[in-house]
Amino acid sequence: MDGLREKYNAVYQEVLDGLDPATGWISHIDCDSLLWNGLACSLGFPVNIELAEYEPGLMGRRPREPHGQCFTEENGDVGSKSSMSRDSATGYLSCLWGRKDLLAMQRFATRSENNDWFIGIPKDRFFETNLYFNLAGLLGRMIYVASSGADDRYYRRTGYLYPPVEKDFERNIQTQGILLQDGVDAAYNLTTAINKEMLDRLKENAAAYPDDFLFSAALGRFTGDQSRALDLLLSDTLVCPSYARGERPDVYCKIIWIQAAKIVLDHLDD
Repeated sequence: MDGLREKYNAVYQEVLDGLDPATGWISHIDCDSLLWNGLACSLGFPVNIELAEYEPGLMGRRPREPHGQCFTEENGDVGSKSSMSRDSATGYLSCLWGRKDLLAMQRFATRSENNDWFIGIPKDRFFETNLYFNLAGLLGRMIYVASSGADDRYYRRTGYLYPPVEKDFERNIQTQGILLQDGVDAAYNLTTAINKEMLDRLKENAAAYPDDFLFSAALGRFTGDQSRALDLLLSDTLVCPSYARGERPDVYCKIIWIQAAKIVLDHLDD
């Protein structure tokens, strides 16, 4: 465990040293910037996540400056086929939960509620730009916990569905969602919230990508066996996940490594 902790501290410092000194962001360009920087924020990196809040509760895939939205009504695709996505929202919610930022949660929730749960445009890309079903319930529970029960929104009782997925980035977002759901629901119910469907997805993702340290660590969190994840994390050869791509894939890879290492270290500390 000492070897993993030492490596964790070294990799964490490498990422910290490479952040933009003015904003704490890894990238201001990528249209998945909010996802990656939200995950970095959830791990304690000093990301000024508010730079991606264009209006109260209205998030973009990347900061307003210098490039603006990745999709606009006037120009359409200027970097992405939608201005916001559930993937980006998963990173953003991870950040807010890590910080227990109730005010930001409430802004995001209220705007989403008032717009029929659409968090971006175009609306015909429903499965990207609409927050309902899984993430709305998650957000409601986040608000309930962060407000100590004072802000009780009806959709906190909404459940979740995790059907099988195939693409590499879908498996990452699914794993991120399950980890976040479990963390929030454990605080919400004072018990672990993972169910058989979620565990099946974690098993499938780890089997499909046996060299992925996050998928192995996420599965080990619930099976109690972190031996595979530990071997991968301590390997001299860093095999980066294929979904860690964009302007700064090397840093995104390290973010995933840090997240996986933290899961294992937390497990070994218990």
